[in-house]
Amino acid sequence: MRKSSAYFDKMKLSSRHLQAGLTRYRAGELDASIFEYQESLRLEPQCWQAHQALAVAYSDSGRHEDTLCEYQAALRLNPYNSELHNSLGVAFSRLGRTEEAAAKFRDALQISSFQLNANYNYANLLREQGDLEEAARYYHRALRKHPEYVDAHLNLGLTWAGLKDYDAAITKYQECLRLQPDYDKPHFNLGTVFRRLGRWDEAITEYELYLSANPESAKSHFYLGYCFLKQERWGEAEECCRQAIRLKPEYAEAHCNLGLALKKQGRRRAAMGSYREAVRLDPTSAVARNNLGLNLAETGRQELAEAEYRAAIGAHPQNGDAHFNLANLLRTSGRLEEAIAEYQVALAINPNSFGAQLNLGLSHEARGAKEWAIIHYRKAVQLQPDSAKAHCWLGDCLGDVGEITEAVGELREAIRLAPHEAVTHSLLGMTLIRDGRYAEGFREMGKAILLRPWNPLFWLVLGLSLMLAFLQWFFRIDARSR
Repeated sequence: MRKSSAYFDKMKLSSRHLQAGLTRYRAGELDASIFEYQESLRLEPQCWQAHQALAVAYSDSGRHEDTLCEYQAALRLNPYNSELHNSLGVAFSRLGRTEEAAAKFRDALQISSFQLNANYNYANLLREQGDLEEAARYYHRALRKHPEYVDAHLNLGLTWAGLKDYDAAITKYQECLRLQPDYDKPHFNLGTVFRRLGRWDEAITEYELYLSANPESAKSHFYLGYCFLKQERWGEAEECCRQAIRLKPEYAEAHCNLGLALKKQGRRRAAMGSYREAVRLDPTSAVARNNLGLNLAETGRQELAEAEYRAAIGAHPQNGDAHFNLANLLRTSGRLEEAIAEYQVALAINPNSFGAQLNLGLSHEARGAKEWAIIHYRKAVQLQPDSAKAHCWLGDCLGDVGEITEAVGELREAIRLAPHEAVTHSLLGMTLIRDGRYAEGFREMGKAILLRPWNPLFWLVLGLSLMLAFLQWFFRIDARSR
């Protein structure tokens, strides 16, 4: 009888320590709560609730290995508790042991398939591992259990965005704001989706709403500045980039975008400084090196520009812009074979690059390979049918190989698209003269001179066409008189 009474006294004392630990924990006194839980377990090691409570306190103290041990002890005592399996899964996840975490979340769901936290946590783990469709399934299960679970709506939105179902993502973020209007994260995520869709005004609105609650967010200032760049609002873009740099001085991408904003405002020297700082902070940034190369090329420093383009390609071989810009530099330097090789690489990366197709045609034409030039000019026209330049260059090249009818058609289309281009009128005029249509050629040369009266070549061709038109008329009259 005395033994039974002593046992119950020990149980009562253990329970008091457990309750005292819970009270201390709620008061934020972690060390005191841990002591009380340990005392409870010293008196009654089989109390799974004390192991669970101690695990929670250890977790809040950052003692993740101890957390793991306590949850495992609790589960040995209560193996069919789905919440304990879920909590152990979270503990494994914090230690980076994702396979064991996933197994525990599945164990929890096997015990209780609609256990809210296990569905949500397993979905988060699947999303982090890139299994987005499966993650969406488990977020839906969590939301069936708790339709107003705001974070589940938010993360499901992130999942849909990852799957590029942007309409579904927008719906989820807006649902978050309906449920919790003062929640700031959905505004940032909406800004990101609208930015990816090129809906710049809406993206700007959302980033500004997020920044009103989080003015120290360097990333938000950066993305807001990016949207302003896309709208060619250079001054506002500059201010956003400077704010991002103030908050995070080592933000290489912000320095790079600041360089672009400064360049567009004509402040080339300052832009160069920003690009150099971006490269210093991140020597592997292909974008920064490519932009620095462009700036150097525009100021006549070709060798330095070439070095930056090659460094950009070395850092990111699939950067099509760097290959394209290097090709342009090589072409203007007369290194046509090297330029052609770089344009071909750029097109392998992005087959729909209009500029690469057009300039590859130019390079082939410069080396006398007219047929190859025509092939690439045709592709350029297919990519941008409204490009007067592409129609013009194609027409000129066709005329050189004797395809006069098609050449005239292409040049007339170029004039329709850009009626005030004197060079196109002159090329059409010379093509018509070459075809023996001197009067028509004379008229086109006259239009070219009206647009650019100081060009001596136009006057020379005009005089030639007038003389030939006269001779053509004279011989025709002479032939009739005979």
